[in-house]
This record gives sequence, structure tokens and C-alpha cells, in this order.
Amino acid sequence: MTDVELSPKNFKQWLFGLYLDKERYSKFEEVQKLFNAKPFEFGELGFSHDKGQTEIMVKKGAVRLPISRMGSGLQQILFLIATVVVYKNKLLGIEELEINLSPKAQKEIFEILKKYVNSSPNVLDQVIITSHSDYFEDREDVKCFAVELNQQESSSKIGPWEEKKRERHFMGKRVVPTGGWEWD
Repeated sequence: MTDVELSPKNFKQWLFGLYLDKERYSKFEEVQKLFNAKPFEFGELGFSHDKGQTEIMVKKGAVRLPISRMGSGLQQILFLIATVVVYKNKLLGIEELEINLSPKAQKEIFEILKKYVNSSPNVLDQVIITSHSDYFEDREDVKCFAVELNQQESSSKIGPWEEKKRERHFMGKRVVPTGGWEWD
């Protein structure tokens, strides 16, 4: 199998190809291992092929379902795991990690990504996340920046994240629940 660039559009075929490729099957095994390890433990990966369509199947216990029936958050996690495995020692960019993920899942995914950056040898060199989540804003272990579009110059400006910018972009002040944010 020739190397095909991994993308969300070709992911099912790409993963199936990885599974079939003798030389790269170990990468599929690594994806499978992470997908079925803590904190995920989603189940075993497999495939079905019907009427020219390939479907990723997830089996946990006696239940086997197409991944498309299990929610988009689970599909995103599998895609992220595959990306991390295949593109080791590279930059990983994630747009709006919080979409379709609970606050707890956001935290777990972020902590795993952070572990991959800080591990020795590191699996990832950098992770860039665009987000609207308040989870990242007050952390000491990440750098937050604001990106603003300058329509007159057709350019973007990157600067420090400030509460004033948040108020302008999100139409008001942030309301922090009494006792702070609950991410557990």
C-alpha cells in the first residue's frame, strides 16, 4: 500500500488499508492498543465491508457496532489516536477539541496529549489547539494566544490572550460558577 495522507475524509479507508498492509500492520496494532487502553477502553477495532462500503466496527464484550453509531466524539478520539501514532515527532493541530466531548473527556484527551509532548522520547513535538473552552485559559502549563483577523489587511494578528479580547469576541464577561470550574 502506498502512503496516503491521513485525513478525516479518507480515514475509514486509510485505517482499513493500514490493517491490511503487512509492513504497516504494527501501526494498526498500536492504534488498537491505545483505543482499548485506559482511559478509553472503547473496545476492539474491526471492519465490515458491505456493498462497496467499509465501516469501522467496535466490539466490546458481546456487542459489535459500527463506529458511526457510537457518536462523533468517539470517532474524533480514534482519529486523534491514529494521528498521534502515525505522525510521531510531528506537530498536531486540533480545532475545537471541546466539540462533542464532555468536560471530563476534554481534560483526559488534553492530559494524554500533554504526556505525549513531555514523554521521553516525545511522541509529539507540539500540539496546537484552537478552542473556545475555558479549560485552557488559566492553566500554567500551556501558552494561550488570541488570533484576530484584520480584514482590511487580509491578515491575522497573534497576540496575548486577554480578558478584554474574550469579552469582545464572546459578547460579554465570562461567568465562573461559584466554586470554580468542574473538570473532573
